[in-house]
Amino acid sequence: MSGGRRTTRGPAWAWLLAIALVVLVVQVAIADASPLRFRSTKVMGKVNPNLPWTEPRISVGPHDLRWIVTNSDKSGNEAVVTSSRDGLHWKLAANPPAGQTSATPDVDVVTMHTGRVLASELDDAGINFPTSFTDNRGRTWTQSKGTTQTADQDRQWFAVGPDDPSTHKPRVYLLYHNLFSGQGNHNMFVAASNDGGATFGAPVPTTLPGSDAYADLQCADSGGPSAIWVNWQNGRVYAEWTTRGTPTDAGDTGGCTTAASGQPFEFNIVAATRVWVAQSNDFGLTWSDSLAVDDAKSGQIVSMQVASGGLDRAGNVYVAYPEGPLGRKYPDYSGAGVRYKFAKPTATGSAMKWSAGRTLVPASKTAPGNVLVHMQAGDPGRLITEFWQGQARKGREPVWHMTAAETTNAFAANPHVLHARISKVPTDVGTASELMGACTTQFSVASGIVNGLACGRSPDVWGVTADSHCRANSVWPAVDAPDNPNDTSSNPKRVKGDNPGTWATLQTGGPSLCSRSSGKPLAPRGCPDRYPPHSRFAGKNTVGLKHGNVLILKGRATDNGCHSANLIPGVGRIRAVRVAVAKVRGSHLGRGKKCDFLDPGGSLTGFRSCRDPLFLRAHGKRRWRAHVPFSITLPRGSWRILASAIDSAGNREPISLARSFRLTVR
Repeated sequence: MSGGRRTTRGPAWAWLLAIALVVLVVQVAIADASPLRFRSTKVMGKVNPNLPWTEPRISVGPHDLRWIVTNSDKSGNEAVVTSSRDGLHWKLAANPPAGQTSATPDVDVVTMHTGRVLASELDDAGINFPTSFTDNRGRTWTQSKGTTQTADQDRQWFAVGPDDPSTHKPRVYLLYHNLFSGQGNHNMFVAASNDGGATFGAPVPTTLPGSDAYADLQCADSGGPSAIWVNWQNGRVYAEWTTRGTPTDAGDTGGCTTAASGQPFEFNIVAATRVWVAQSNDFGLTWSDSLAVDDAKSGQIVSMQVASGGLDRAGNVYVAYPEGPLGRKYPDYSGAGVRYKFAKPTATGSAMKWSAGRTLVPASKTAPGNVLVHMQAGDPGRLITEFWQGQARKGREPVWHMTAAETTNAFAANPHVLHARISKVPTDVGTASELMGACTTQFSVASGIVNGLACGRSPDVWGVTADSHCRANSVWPAVDAPDNPNDTSSNPKRVKGDNPGTWATLQTGGPSLCSRSSGKPLAPRGCPDRYPPHSRFAGKNTVGLKHGNVLILKGRATDNGCHSANLIPGVGRIRAVRVAVAKVRGSHLGRGKKCDFLDPGGSLTGFRSCRDPLFLRAHGKRRWRAHVPFSITLPRGSWRILASAIDSAGNREPISLARSFRLTVR
């Protein structure tokens, strides 16, 4: 063996690959550690005195068109909808949803892949849900029929699932609970629509006699449901609600025995100690329940009026909730932290196995706490929660602000968490107990009824979702906030930044809710792309002229890609864009031979059906440009330009005569 220094070398490409991977990891780590940033826009002003505040909701539809439903700041405070393409600039729909008589702040809105928008409000006139849908962005509304018109309903939640195979229209699900009749027999009900929300069928109870969940609900021992959602990959439906438990040596004895166990009877606003999630594998016909959170023995409150829940893009299930410090019980809501749990979905009706609780914000007996937790998940392990966080003030009651906590490693035992205040605008003033309606702190059997019906409180519901760029979008209410809530003078001093109304927020910085590779979101495994892309023209710059005999056409194309479990789209790619140019006759492009298309040589084909265009290939994909020559003098009159994109999955954009570009040759 020869002497000398021994060295080991690998191929050069291996070292380059290793360096590239290190750089990529560092880039991802830096991106995930960047600070959370948000931009907020006021959508609607302060409601009139007949309503104390709003409880707005938000949904993102096709092509990232966002929709908000809230109460108008005009006389009557009816529910109205407004839309935005960028999450920052909002346009009020021409007309409000139909069927309203005496609107309340309890509203909801969902969007469908067809472009349909469904909106609802809980109306005092019938104690039911006037619900209607629009297919033309709010110009006209059609009222839904069926279960939405039943009396004694409270706190509606809607969710949209895949198309029904018989009607080929989206399935829509309604979750609610019965209010006053809940004293006799209380339940959470789900009613399904198989025709895109036009009609809703008979309500189905999510719990049955003999189950622990059913026993907990009795004697109206729940403040109502917290959420409903659908897995878009398999159609499974999930419903979430909160209850109290009554632990004894013999086990849990349910909602009707709380007084015997030393708990006051509560009604309407119930300080829950448990979170339940029910799952249906047959489109809402039958349900199996699962106990996600159980603090009944310790008495810690885990629902400051609502908990929250949802899916990530792979179908994992999450619940997010506030949790009071150990030792704190009703009616003391102060000091709550923010926590969450997760579970893998089950293919059968067996109960899900929930993780141990993970902490986003720790509880504290010396802090005002956190209330009204809402959440949105992205890729597995990526989760954002938004909530009201109290700020202590010396000699005065706490002021509350919208706050966010996000993690990109939610499955870790000790997840890394980023925190940020969303807005300087205060949401409310008061103690956590006062916000939750507990103005009577003296324990008695009736104190829970007084707190639930006679006391003032804060809003309890608002909304958070995500767009196709995996950014959080939310809508929230700001209550008119006097510096001293007990000041009854005609002009009390307001908290700094007071600006009551409905606010929309867009996440503008911090980690994405989706993993990223080369700046693009990754499509989750098993996410089939069944939806076509969408093309649009470049407005006033759509048509140009080159060399006197070539039309220059320009536009853009987008593809939302596949539908993941939670509807945040997978990556979409445009394969090609095609255009067609036609001389048209007549004012209506209906049946008959009314379109004369330019062919590749620049001649006219002769009149044929407008729905049978002769397409020419455009250059580019997301930004496309087409050169269309013509070897003739273009005849005077009306012309139409059609565009149709094709995505990487082979989905073709349907021909839309209504969206064709109009051109007049003089």
